[in-house]
Amino acid sequence: MEIRILDINEIEARETEWEKLLLSMKTPSPFCSLDLILPWMRHFKDEYSPQCVGFFEGDAAKGFMPLAISNRSLVEGRVLTFCGSTELYSDYLDIVSAEGDSARCLSALWDFLSGEGLSWDLIDLSLISKESGLMSQITGSSPLEWELKEKSTAPFIDLTQGFEGFLSGFNGKHRYTLRKKVNKLAEQGFSFNTCAEELIPEGIESLFKLHALRATSKGIESTFCGDKLLAFHKDAARRLSSSGRLWLRFLEKEDKRIGAFYGFELGGKLFYYQFGIDPEWEPFSPGTVLMYKVIEEAFTKGLTEFDFLRGNESYKYGWTKAERPLFEARAYRRSLRGNLSKTVSHSRDFLKKRLKRLAGQE
Repeated sequence: MEIRILDINEIEARETEWEKLLLSMKTPSPFCSLDLILPWMRHFKDEYSPQCVGFFEGDAAKGFMPLAISNRSLVEGRVLTFCGSTELYSDYLDIVSAEGDSARCLSALWDFLSGEGLSWDLIDLSLISKESGLMSQITGSSPLEWELKEKSTAPFIDLTQGFEGFLSGFNGKHRYTLRKKVNKLAEQGFSFNTCAEELIPEGIESLFKLHALRATSKGIESTFCGDKLLAFHKDAARRLSSSGRLWLRFLEKEDKRIGAFYGFELGGKLFYYQFGIDPEWEPFSPGTVLMYKVIEEAFTKGLTEFDFLRGNESYKYGWTKAERPLFEARAYRRSLRGNLSKTVSHSRDFLKKRLKRLAGQE
């Protein structure tokens, strides 16, 4: 198997092959799609050196691994990550390959990375699931020494039982309360709508504004902000819309929006990415109503799963108790700088654990 490092033009030229392999993955992830990766390469190219690895037999692509190198600090050195994982908080990272070819591609990648194929000191792959091709190869035979730790959980809803079957999992009082909240907001003239394609850029701006309003009201320091990230999501949303994967939904009345939902549909699943709520309307529970309507639509469309992505926020568990663990995988090069990066990383982890213990004792 031949390995090539592809630039953005070569990636675009092979978009059809990438799409085919994306859909043939065991568990397709929107964060592995070019709908997100290509806009990220354009908007964050000054901060990284993209190193997209292509796996070929002849001219036939067997897999892609969109990696990038950055210099985080003098001590961590050259860090090899998945494209977009830091800025987008990507989940379910994996090799873009048919399930039957992923092991061969990853075996070739480990050999490539163990040699002089790329200059790196730390490989940081976060977050991945147990079901991924990456996980099976990391926990199996690999010339690289991997450190694996559980970093988060992703709650999810099984949509195969039908909407009424889903609601029957709540007690009667809770079902009554949910429907009452939906009706109460409807009485105020607000409806649940899909963002029109021509309004997507303006819709993304509304999402950012509503998210910022809620973060400010809660005293939360949000990372979902800034001109560069806004420009990225405008471009990504256009691509996602063209591929039929964009979920941009609003609770609105005329030109007034009080709730926004932003998600991705892929492989029969809906991935919830971001939310925005006008805190002035919290007495009317717009967050609960919006989530109710989105989940109802997902059932209506015949999707199989609603994935909340990473995070154990309490509101997610008000909708489901099912969850899956997500892991961080790290490997350090056997070199002076790689050993230094490992020492610093372990010391930082120890200090964080120590501070948590001390905080718990206060």
